[in-house]
Order: sequence, then C-alpha cells, then structure tokens
Amino acid sequence: MSREIEETEALLRQLKPEEPTDGLREKIRESLRSNGSATKSASGRKVHPWIWLPIAAAACLAIVFSIRTMDIQREVELKDATFDVDRSSLISTAEMESIKLLSESNALIAAEQSPVFYLGNGVPAREIYLKFLDTYKYQSNSLAKPITVTYPREEIRIVPVVSD
Repeated sequence: MSREIEETEALLRQLKPEEPTDGLREKIRESLRSNGSATKSASGRKVHPWIWLPIAAAACLAIVFSIRTMDIQREVELKDATFDVDRSSLISTAEMESIKLLSESNALIAAEQSPVFYLGNGVPAREIYLKFLDTYKYQSNSLAKPITVTYPREEIRIVPVVSD
C-alpha cells in the first residue's frame, strides 16, 4: 500500500504546469488595456465594481436599524407584560416595618486589574474589577429564625496610576 502511494507521489512530483499559449497571453493583455478598472459582463457592458459600495453600505445600515427596532419592540413588550403574583406570600406593611437589619457583611471574592491606559486628559489609569459577596441578616417579629440574604456584586473602579 505504501509503495503504491510512494510511486504516485513520485509521478506527481514529475508533473510540471504547462506554459500559457501566446494567444492567451495576448487576450489577457488586450483585456487589461481596454478595461482599466472596469470589467465587462457577459452582455458586453462595462461594470464598475465601486458602484456596489453605496448599495452594500445601505444594506448594512438597514440591518443595523432593523436589529435596533427589534430590541426596542422587545423592551416595549416587557414593559407591557403582566406577571401573576401570589398575594399570600407578600409581606404586609406592618410586617415590613417590624423587620430589622441585624448585620451586614461584604466579602471580597476576587480582584483583577486591567493594563494601564490613558484617560482623555492624559493621566495614566487602570481598571480594577472587584467581585463581592454581600450578606444581610434580618430579624422579624413574626419569624423565630433570622432571614439571611446573600447576593453577588461586581464593581469596576478606575484608579489613577501613581508613578514612583
């Protein structure tokens, strides 16, 4: 099997491309001289490729505006949407006033920094990406156990870079 492949490869290496005929070269020269930057279509008319640029730009703009219109329609649909709420799970105003904050804590989970960049006034700065875990503990008169609420929070701070 490998011998057959080697023989085929040897035959392929011996193949050389054929030179174009003088007639073909002359036709190419004539075509380049007569057309310049325009090309001839099958009907014989000159077609200028740059004519498609405004059409392509208009098509791109139409696509961008249609996408933005779809986003606006989605926002309107969400604003008009109604949601069913189970009224039995809601807390009354009196119960809401009886809830007291017992403690809160903010734990830094991760911090990353960006490369140095320059603000508009030329001051070097860096973005610091901070991820926190916020925990709040509440006590209600109607509940025996305190309620603990925990949620993640992200911050991006822009800090000037001080050089030594």
